[in-house]
Amino acid sequence: MQFIHDDADMVTRMVPGLRGFSLACVRQINLLDRIKAWSGCLPETFNMGCALNSLVFMGEMSYHKGCIEGKRVVYTQPLGTPYDHIINWFNLKNKMYHNNVVFKELKKSLFDLNGDITSMIEFFEKELPEDSCTIIKFNRMEDMAKKHNLCPGHTILIGKDSTSKLWYVDPQRSNFLPMREYMTSLVKDFEDQFYLNFSISTMMDPNVSENQNHFLSLAP
Repeated sequence: MQFIHDDADMVTRMVPGLRGFSLACVRQINLLDRIKAWSGCLPETFNMGCALNSLVFMGEMSYHKGCIEGKRVVYTQPLGTPYDHIINWFNLKNKMYHNNVVFKELKKSLFDLNGDITSMIEFFEKELPEDSCTIIKFNRMEDMAKKHNLCPGHTILIGKDSTSKLWYVDPQRSNFLPMREYMTSLVKDFEDQFYLNFSISTMMDPNVSENQNHFLSLAP
């Protein structure tokens, strides 16, 4: 896993008051080839396991490990995988390579991005490098999720191919579409699925300069 750090303005915009944090992403993922090779969701995870499918797709978890965890999640986590568990996975795994790197969850509201889906798409179009992806979670309004017996949210990937086209990547549903084509459906999702905001993964190494954060990586 590698990380984006373009300039101080980007960091200030993403994490007000916390300079030095960067958006975490996997680079050199061969996104389109990986989409073609994806064989479908992990066993027993079609209704529960969006985070596991996303982690396996992006190469942060092996298929075998994903299958084992998928069986466990069905019986032990009826509300799915909290996003902070994903952050903990990155932190625990990264200690083997960069002891000082810290991953943190950041929740972004559409109101932080001028209040519309287009601004959210433009945000990722600007911040993601070519041939990369980042893991995000759409978070539902808690009261509406309980009322309609829905899990707290849905985890997917946002990817960018080698031509700089942004993609909506949902490995659990095998739903892969250019983001601009999926935009209308995404607007509907926010309304019908009661999404309130979305979580992204950020990282920093407090012992290096902001520019050096660009070179940090998490080995697969």
